[in-house]
Amino acid sequence: MTTVNAQGATGPVKLIYTIIKRKNYFNVVAIIQEFDPKAFYSIEDARMAYAGVFPPTQSGFSNARLKRVKLRGKQK
Repeated sequence: MTTVNAQGATGPVKLIYTIIKRKNYFNVVAIIQEFDPKAFYSIEDARMAYAGVFPPTQSGFSNARLKRVKLRGKQK
């Protein structure tokens, strides 16, 4: 997971980039909605992921979806 402090239209935001397995999609969306029911997030297909910290897979690549999440929240 990678986080980036950013400026949104209404103030400071935190961007969270993560790659998860498709089977975990509903759990991740539930966590996002629990944290902030009005959170903005987008989902993209990741065709390939490498040069990062990933658990090994048999083929060397994972069937993952890239989750880009922009959460509104209090900045500390």
